[in-house]
Amino acid sequence: MAFLPVDKCLACARELHDRFAELLKEFVGPPTLSVGIAIGHFMEPLEDLLDFAREAERDAKRPDRDGLAVHVHTRGGSPLAVRARWREAMDGQLSTLAEMHARNRIPDKAAYDLRELANAYTSWPRSSDEDKAALDEADPSGCGAALETQASDRSERAGHAVRSR
Repeated sequence: MAFLPVDKCLACARELHDRFAELLKEFVGPPTLSVGIAIGHFMEPLEDLLDFAREAERDAKRPDRDGLAVHVHTRGGSPLAVRARWREAMDGQLSTLAEMHARNRIPDKAAYDLRELANAYTSWPRSSDEDKAALDEADPSGCGAALETQASDRSERAGHAVRSR
């Protein structure tokens, strides 16, 4: 277990995974390493943060090993959790999203809006190949336009805040 700055934890986890695989590949074939990352508020009791980390580690091992799980615990909301196998490169995707957010390319609220949208579609039946092709040609939810609008609004607010200092 380690305590790391939030902006370093994904890169550290990836390095740990890759180095572990490199060192053990001759002895056990392709080894597996599951990593759980818990991100919590600095005012949370240490005992709670440790519990969050253990929960993330358990989640990283389910349903199969060699996974990465990231759990974010905010002070006022319910936790967010994502999990994928290392080969799916979720760490790179999350790093890219964090970088885009830091550069005001995606808005603060985008993740919550997308989660709400995804929840609305979870009860839909599985799509046929024909349905998927039709969806590829359209953006019926307007996600792209909504994100662009929110990002430009955020950039304007950030510019205003900088000018007023």
